[in-house]
Amino acid sequence: MFEGATVYTIEGKRVGTVGKVNADYFVLCRQSARVDEEFRVPLVAVFSVQQENGKSSLWLSLNERDLEGWLQLYDASYSEFKSPFKRQTIHYKI
Repeated sequence: MFEGATVYTIEGKRVGTVGKVNADYFVLCRQSARVDEEFRVPLVAVFSVQQENGKSSLWLSLNERDLEGWLQLYDASYSEFKSPFKRQTIHYKI
């Protein structure tokens, strides 16, 4: 239902979009020019979910600094670069 929703920190900074959602966590997807990152974020970190004009947004109970610090605490499993022209996906479990 909320897959594709925009994810914001408590102070309103956009940090990615919602990927898969299950009973315990959602996948926070962030994209850059060469790397896609996926973070498993526990649902207890969700402050609010809103829908406006057919678009969903999910607000975290964390500010950007706390979110970045939290995400850096966990190991990542890296996918292999198959080509310099393909994007790498990094999966994080929080």
